Amino acid sequence: MSLYNALSGEHRTDPAELEITTIDDFIYLNMKNDVSFLVGSDLFLVEQQSTWNPNMPLRGLFYLSGLLQAEVEKEELNLYSRSQLMLPTPQYVVLYNGKQVSWDRRELHLTASFRQPGKSCIEVTVPVLNINAGQNMTLKHACQPLLDYSCFVEEVRKQTEKTPDLHQAIALAVDVCIEKGILADILRKHKQEVIGMCYTEFDEAAVRKADREEGRKVGAREGRKQNALCNAGAMFRLGFAFDLVRQIIGPVLTDEELRQLERENRGC
Repeated sequence: MSLYNALSGEHRTDPAELEITTIDDFIYLNMKNDVSFLVGSDLFLVEQQSTWNPNMPLRGLFYLSGLLQAEVEKEELNLYSRSQLMLPTPQYVVLYNGKQVSWDRRELHLTASFRQPGKSCIEVTVPVLNINAGQNMTLKHACQPLLDYSCFVEEVRKQTEKTPDLHQAIALAVDVCIEKGILADILRKHKQEVIGMCYTEFDEAAVRKADREEGRKVGAREGRKQNALCNAGAMFRLGFAFDLVRQIIGPVLTDEELRQLERENRGC
């Protein structure tokens, strides 16, 4: 309810007015960071992201379609009725706490994904709100759990910079936040679960970064090999001796690969 009030500008206080509508095991989204809820006539979908993703409007469209379909089924509404069906108004917000950007707010649009956006009959607009330390402070002060979460993530980052032991860094961050009263009740009650969850999250981020680096290296190696194949083939067609081609090309290609090129290009 605190998050709803902060996002909507409302001041509701009765938790009974809020209905959680999160779809379990939804195929399009990783549910560990997502929640949807219904308050009055507003249907909110909120997702937390630590990696920049311009495709959130498309993911949101899939998810919101499922939520609206569930609402139709729950209320036993007739899609073929002559009367206009009245549905809750969908609101989709992404809370971003990655390190790739420094702005407070951006909007993503579904039409940016279309080859001819001007001809689209649909649009999904997604505000992306940066919840890192120092960003969107008015929003976070209106929702204490969100402010505490932002502080906790920042503390984990600080500790990971001090020690190479990721598990130890997260455990220290948890202890520091408990001492400061940041998410203290949750961290005391679910300390090991939180440490395990954060370890997985930060470890996956490190793995993704390593995979990207390896991908760039593999791409560079493949590019050098393709250039070497083209150059060696051209030299054989011009009549260069094998030993000279070997010397010029270097270790990028094996002797077997060069012999095959020589057979294919000699005399062309």
